[in-house]
Amino acid sequence: MCCCRTLATIEVWKTTYMAVWDAAIDGPEPTEEYKAERRAVLARTFDRLAGVAARPGDPQPLIIAVAEGVRVVGPESHCFSCVHRVPDSESGHGTPTCAAFPHGIPGPLFDNDHDHRRPYPGDRDIHWRSNGDPFPEKMFEILRRLR
Repeated sequence: MCCCRTLATIEVWKTTYMAVWDAAIDGPEPTEEYKAERRAVLARTFDRLAGVAARPGDPQPLIIAVAEGVRVVGPESHCFSCVHRVPDSESGHGTPTCAAFPHGIPGPLFDNDHDHRRPYPGDRDIHWRSNGDPFPEKMFEILRRLR
């Protein structure tokens, strides 16, 4: 279930966003083809959001529509449930660290913008592995379905 709680809320978001987009898009003078393609992407993004919100039993991520798709932000970084994470009290850096990034976890990883079960530049071939918390696995599944 999505944090927005109801499909009606998502429909209001979609209607409002699309109305603003329709009213503003002609300013940059895009081609008709571009306008149609982008409008379809935006509509599909909201429709995918509604599809996720309608599924019972999913974790409750905050789902944000962004330019090229959907970003899922969990209640906290998936880094907190990785066996490679170094507790802040032990890192001595004042920033989140792990075995892959001993000098600080990059923002796209810490912010859940990248599925770190896949390689990320500079990760020294060390990837996310669950410490037993089920939420990140569910979040990764949601990301897979949405992208």
